[in-house]
Amino acid sequence: MRVVTVDIIAQYSTSVPKRTLEFLAKDYGFWFVDRFEQFEKSLEKYPDLFELVFPADHIIETCCSRYDEVLEIWSHILNKPKSKLKSIVENRINALAEEVKKASETATIDNIIRTEGFIRKFHSFLQGIKSPMAYEFAEYAKAAEDLLSKSIQENGHKFQFEIPVQKIVEQWKSTENWEIRLLRLTHEFKDVDGNVSCVSRLSVAPGEKHSFMDSVSTNIPTDDYFTLSHQQMLSFVLTIGAATLFEIEREQESLDEYQKLITSAITIISEQLNAEGEHLEQDAKMLFSMIQMIASETCQKSDFIQGICYGTATYLCAFSEKLLRILYLHLIKDEKYVPINKATLGELLDEKNPQMVSVFGKDHIKNLAFFLNHVMPSNIGCNIRNSLAHWAKLSPNDMTPLFVTRLLWLFTDIVNTLFWYCIKDLPETGLNEE
Repeated sequence: MRVVTVDIIAQYSTSVPKRTLEFLAKDYGFWFVDRFEQFEKSLEKYPDLFELVFPADHIIETCCSRYDEVLEIWSHILNKPKSKLKSIVENRINALAEEVKKASETATIDNIIRTEGFIRKFHSFLQGIKSPMAYEFAEYAKAAEDLLSKSIQENGHKFQFEIPVQKIVEQWKSTENWEIRLLRLTHEFKDVDGNVSCVSRLSVAPGEKHSFMDSVSTNIPTDDYFTLSHQQMLSFVLTIGAATLFEIEREQESLDEYQKLITSAITIISEQLNAEGEHLEQDAKMLFSMIQMIASETCQKSDFIQGICYGTATYLCAFSEKLLRILYLHLIKDEKYVPINKATLGELLDEKNPQMVSVFGKDHIKNLAFFLNHVMPSNIGCNIRNSLAHWAKLSPNDMTPLFVTRLLWLFTDIVNTLFWYCIKDLPETGLNEE
């Protein structure tokens, strides 16, 4: 009942008596933070209410559970052309700066795990509002990050596990049906109401209950979906998949078989999506000429292995994007015309793209975007495609056969999703009998 009452007050806040708002601001200031858009006009009308919601002292302690939201609100106010609240926000920023400085100067290896997030996020906030203090707090953020790393090394725990790659590859080799053999590299078969469904391992959603790790401060950007535990789960899925492909690449016969499977799938995709003019089979041939080169012992011992890996990784991103674009244009061909150069990777891997979600599923789309692109509005993700294209946040030391294999697994996942979409209803595959 209380929440419903507050929702009604928030909806009609400009008509609510000031004394009522003062009562709420004193004892339930967090409601103003949670419903800032609805209360904003009233706070602009009564700046003293804003001061009650955002006190001038003990800011970290008072706002710790809504620290991100508070910084976002302050940034919003500073960016408004006209706001009566700007001077108050500037005062609060200076007050918080002193608190963060104190937290930085008193940080120890034992408490840094609780304070590093506040320091790092305040520094990012200062960068976002283009404050001159950002330069000073860059040093505090770096010192906190270094101390956190030291704390993890001394007090943290390592979890080690062995991946039974050889056993996985042997099971893969023994699968007779070639379609199933290919699909099982990235997908799992499930029985849904008596029908076979093939779902990517990247379709995993975050757990309903957050892990203990999600409550710990970390220098890894997170949000409500891409929690630390969910990001680690995605990394685990990719690591197992890439390790399996890496083992396949080590044996020439297995690599040749994998190449045949991918080429056969791409041929079917080309036919079913009416994309014969896109020369996908030639694209696949060019890709595997590079993969075969990287897999060769001669190349791995050469000085130009990094250049070959960079070229192959970049091509894998481009080929993956091309396949996604072909699927998207096929799905909307009867609805509207979209120039082929207008379907960007960001649009193709957008959870708000209903056509792509209908094939991949929302979780799958978001998790692919996490690796290949970044996810808005939180801007979280590896952004591998753009990092390769602009040669940013990567170095020659990153260009290894294993890095390429990780991208090859993501590429295989995309191929298999399109492949399943094209063959799932074809009677001659016999997959519903599996």
